[in-house]
Amino acid sequence: MSQTLVTSIINMVTPTLVDKVASAIGISPDLARKGLTAILPTVLGLVASRAATPGGASQLVSALAKADEGIGTSVINHLSGP
Repeated sequence: MSQTLVTSIINMVTPTLVDKVASAIGISPDLARKGLTAILPTVLGLVASRAATPGGASQLVSALAKADEGIGTSVINHLSGP
């Protein structure tokens, strides 16, 4: 996977996102930032691997089409709870 793509997505991890994740799971913002930047390349790799399989790309597009919010927002809302 392109390091440029991974770096670009890691750069989208804003302090606000880090704070929300940290607060939702009860860890320090520094630990949340380290965790997010460590896991993102793995998640992107899994998505790329899935997209490369027969029917995988259409499954990913279908899943995204069914989402009524951005993926990041959905994750944060899920972690934050009501």
